[in-house]
Amino acid sequence: MKGELVVKSELNKSALAYLDDLYGEYRHLNNIIASTKIALATDYNHEVDENTSGSKSNRISRPQETIMIRYDSSPKLEFYEKVKKGIEDSLLCMTNEQKYIFKLRYDSNDYYDWETVGDIAGEKFIGKPYSHSGIYKKRYKMLELLGKKIGFC
Repeated sequence: MKGELVVKSELNKSALAYLDDLYGEYRHLNNIIASTKIALATDYNHEVDENTSGSKSNRISRPQETIMIRYDSSPKLEFYEKVKKGIEDSLLCMTNEQKYIFKLRYDSNDYYDWETVGDIAGEKFIGKPYSHSGIYKKRYKMLELLGKKIGFC
């Protein structure tokens, strides 16, 4: 390894919190994406035709094309779809243990903090609760995986 440059980027506390929040939104992303699309499709004031004379309009007359153009030009919609795909890709790469932790923390009707997740998942996989540092190492790996999938790190 002599002569090789090894770059390791550590996620800071705020980056970890941000990625944690993105995972937390996973259950709601389909609704968020759908409501964003509805808002874009029904926003009739989105484009204003400045043409006041009797000549042809400079607007696209086919509503389907207009809606698709709005979808394609919406950074908000693009962001939510990118996050959804990143989470789904992350889930495909996770171990069974990580998927179980994900379901406990982010895809459950119950709210479990990381300590509780560590207790429950630890009992299932190793027969005793994970240590504080143990569950946070697992959390870090899961958040880092999402960060890589969405191009955050």
